[in-house]
Amino acid sequence: MVTPRGRRPGKRDTRAEILDAARQAFRAEGYDRATIRSVARRAAVDPSLVHHYFGDKAGLFVAAMDLARDPRQVAEQLSREGGPKGVGLVLAFLAIWEGPRSTGEPGSAFVAMVQAASTAPEVATALREFLSERVWRPEGGEPAWAPALVSSQLAGIGWARYIMRVEPIASATPEEVAAFVGPTIDRYIAGAVPDDGMQTSE
Repeated sequence: MVTPRGRRPGKRDTRAEILDAARQAFRAEGYDRATIRSVARRAAVDPSLVHHYFGDKAGLFVAAMDLARDPRQVAEQLSREGGPKGVGLVLAFLAIWEGPRSTGEPGSAFVAMVQAASTAPEVATALREFLSERVWRPEGGEPAWAPALVSSQLAGIGWARYIMRVEPIASATPEEVAAFVGPTIDRYIAGAVPDDGMQTSE
């Protein structure tokens, strides 16, 4: 079967069809195994059209999961700025879920993502692979545990704020949440965990 080239005729919403195909691909194949070509085959379009709309695979996943911003862009921006990163990281991630580019109720995209990951193991796998590739990576002397700890802290904020509606986290301003949680994230990044990554008692 020859993959069609360029735009398909008619008034189809090609971008929406690519997104639907991407969601199917990420559910069925996971983030690592899904490719631009496999998504293009599902959508019956040329791979160049997927690149045209979404850039790379990470950009496609961001759009398919209804994220407003690629998490790595947040980490890279904070790295360029230097200094403590915790407060800025929390503010940036809260902006992803409830900023001006989000749709519906604040945090609705986070809730939808958790629901999808909870009901479909493949979605959870795709999300985990995406976060492990795109969220914070150690820089120089930063501990190997830092990305997992930072990701767990951010996921916990989302769970408490948008799903369980735990007060005062649920109604606090992003700045208030960042002020409390940011220093903890800075400790993770700085390596304030046991040297072997585990604390055991004798």
